[in-house]
This record gives sequence, C-alpha cells and structure tokens, in this order.
Amino acid sequence: MRYVTIEPESHLISFIECDTFEEALQRAGLTIGQVDHGLIDNDAGVGIVVAEFGLFVEPERQHYFTFGGRLYGGNALLYGYGEEGQTVDVPNIHLAPIFLHGREEVEEAIKSEFVVRPVKCTEGFIMWQWPEPSPYSHKGAAA
Repeated sequence: MRYVTIEPESHLISFIECDTFEEALQRAGLTIGQVDHGLIDNDAGVGIVVAEFGLFVEPERQHYFTFGGRLYGGNALLYGYGEEGQTVDVPNIHLAPIFLHGREEVEEAIKSEFVVRPVKCTEGFIMWQWPEPSPYSHKGAAA
C-alpha cells in the first residue's frame, strides 16, 4: 500500500510502500497506540496520523507544518481511505505542507491568520492553547 510520510525537521515528504498500516506508522516515526487521526481532504479520501501529544512538546524541541490552516507538530503519515473507511493507496493529489520554523514563525502565521491557533475547549471554555504546556500529566514526547 502507498503512503506519504512528512518529516518537518528535515522538510522531507516521501512516498513509501508498506504491507501494513502498522509498518507505515513505524516508518513515519510514529508509535502505535500514541497517535491521533484526522482528515486532510475528505473529497479525495486523505487522512493524517500524527503523534498524540505532538503539539504539547515545547516549541523549542518541536518541528511544525501546516495543511489547510491547521498546525501539526512532529512527523506525520498520510493515507488514503475508501468509501467504507478502508485504508487504500494515498491518491495522487498535490500534497504541499508548509513547514514552519519554531515558535516565532508559528506565532506570525497565527497572527496573519494563515494558521488557526490550536486549542482544546470544554463547553466553550478554553482548557489549553498552543504553546502553553500540556494540560495533561503527559509532558510530551521528544521531537
């Protein structure tokens, strides 16, 4: 199956072939059971997997990229999904993440409304916002 890895530290975007989703996660530098899933392009059927606590890592130790106004911290894996949710080859679409360098560049992107500041809310109350320390006991994984 064909996947795409994103490595913001080296600004590397790679197409990879793996027999299993778990193998693709490992090749992307992600740990099974410590990831979050999201959507990049619902029309094209492209999903993303990132480290669960990637945005909680101190900005001085993390590397960032953005897709569609969303900020991501650390490595990522892109995959395709079919109509019934099954994993399929990532489609041949233009994939162009924008890499951001450190706290100042991310803050500038937020200020210019190029990126939305990541927040965690409960009942309309902001529990956390980037770049505050994690609201959880987890201190974040190394970048």
